[in-house]
Amino acid sequence: MNRASRRGRAAALAGLLTALTLAGPGRVAAAEAITVAVLDFDTTGAPALGKDGGVMAGELLAAALSMHAGIRLVERTALQRAMDEQTLGLSGVVDPAAAARVQRLVGAQVLVTGRVLAASNRLVVTARAVGVETGHLEAVVVEGRPGDDLRALTGATADKIGRLLSDRGTAFSSGKPEVPDPVSELAKGLAGMRLPRMVVRVRETVLNVEDQHSAAASELTSILLAASIEVRQVGEMVMPAELDEYLAKPAGPAGVDVVIFGKSVGQFGLRTGDLVSARARVKFTAVDTNTRRVLAVSEMEAKEIDLVPREAAVQAITRATREVARDFVLKLVLAWNRKPQGS
Repeated sequence: MNRASRRGRAAALAGLLTALTLAGPGRVAAAEAITVAVLDFDTTGAPALGKDGGVMAGELLAAALSMHAGIRLVERTALQRAMDEQTLGLSGVVDPAAAARVQRLVGAQVLVTGRVLAASNRLVVTARAVGVETGHLEAVVVEGRPGDDLRALTGATADKIGRLLSDRGTAFSSGKPEVPDPVSELAKGLAGMRLPRMVVRVRETVLNVEDQHSAAASELTSILLAASIEVRQVGEMVMPAELDEYLAKPAGPAGVDVVIFGKSVGQFGLRTGDLVSARARVKFTAVDTNTRRVLAVSEMEAKEIDLVPREAAVQAITRATREVARDFVLKLVLAWNRKPQGS
């Protein structure tokens, strides 16, 4: 079967599946759907798929995605025609300029592309979803089992992308923020409360190397300052970075009400193609400097994907900090306010 006829069959299948899905009772309103363009995949790492393997992967993924509620697909024949006119290839279009041109041509909000790799006796699919309007990027990885064919892998990939767009779809379009802003949410929760003066001390390790410039401390400090909480800078000679060392000192720093001690660790996850994943864990403990009482303890884990291992680890630490900050700070300020003023 030649390339043109293969495209035609897959496009017709995608159109039929889309029509059937739109008719189903569980489909969301068309106005709420996110528009997705699926590009050809890079299959140079899986030569057994042949020269048209990338086209086949893209078409199978598009057909599978059409079964998911809330997704409106750009017809691949129309996408190919528009991109041919603009001399853009139908694979690997992820740079901002090219992505913006694709959006103007076909109205896509999200571009999906990726790679298929052969590892031992199984295939691995890595797919990237890029928000054309926001530049937001998410990646998914599907590892097949021995004997799985490309149809099974693209179906599993479509399921992951469908869940991703359902859970985090607003990150890909400029209409709404992905999650509530921790600063504005924190400011609302703190309204009317006395705010303690704080010091933030975090010991951070990134890829097994201790980092003197903590991403977790910087992120948490920025959130505190934006919420109108005074954050004081105290040298390590005055304020150790470890809670046990601090509790062993006879007195805390003057002019500080609460010390936040933290530990953050960013570790390498795995490498798939040109993408690397990292996972991070952060833990914060807030201590009242007057009573030495622990006011709050919170932990959070997060994962991120990037091209550079260190960047992925730092982004994971930053994300974990942002996700835990609101509840942690509210908890510690509430606990600090429970004591009589002046004590």
